Amino acid sequence: MKRLMTIIAVAALAPLPALAQQGGKQMYRCGNNYQDRPCDGAPSAKAATPAASAAPAAKSAAKSVTPEPVADAPKAPVAMTKAQQQRQIRCENFGRQRDELRERQKAAPQQADAIGVQIKSLEARMTADNCS
Repeated sequence: MKRLMTIIAVAALAPLPALAQQGGKQMYRCGNNYQDRPCDGAPSAKAATPAASAAPAAKSAAKSVTPEPVADAPKAPVAMTKAQQQRQIRCENFGRQRDELRERQKAAPQQADAIGVQIKSLEARMTADNCS
């Protein structure tokens, strides 16, 4: 029974050297993603690596190599928080609703005043959410 437990313990620990070798790679955090190369665009925060002695050298190496910007390269999307995404969606919806109300206001002059009140209310909500 002890021998079986020993075999199981050794088998469970076998993948650890492979993980330790992978752990030495330098990783970069780009928004919510981790990758093995620096981020495109703004400087990123480097993820912690197990090799603490390599961290200062990696930081100085990362600072010394500055990629040249490419003129025609598309900009990488900026990672937004969930709250920022929700605000952006609200602002887009408010803008569409305002445009629809303005079209209805033009199409139905007899209801222009009532629709104008709705537009002012919608614009107040847009101002509260800092929509443009």
